[in-house]
Amino acid sequence: MLWSHKGMAAKTIAAQLEVCQQTVSNWLTAFEQSGLAGLMRQKGQGRRPILSITNAAHQQALKSAVATHYQDACRIQADLQVALGQPMSRDTVKRFLKKNDYTYHRLRRSTKANQDP
Repeated sequence: MLWSHKGMAAKTIAAQLEVCQQTVSNWLTAFEQSGLAGLMRQKGQGRRPILSITNAAHQQALKSAVATHYQDACRIQADLQVALGQPMSRDTVKRFLKKNDYTYHRLRRSTKANQDP
């Protein structure tokens, strides 16, 4: 905003900030229309989360899936996909487990290190 006030062109500002010229133009327009509030992220912007902590259906589906398949992220993922009718990755399930204070550790399937002599 200061550079624009000093007379720099949007193209020059964009080159300095390493962003697109249209982005700078959008910032300037938003600032002119709404001041600093226009530069704040507006409600509804950004990607919607696949699983939400505040959604009661998501919480209930997670509790039942964890109760059934504790420590098996693939099966929890499958249960959530069936219950909610929405595709999701295993990493999404792991992040959701972590946000809900569940701990996830991959189970070691091999007992090779614990063999008796």
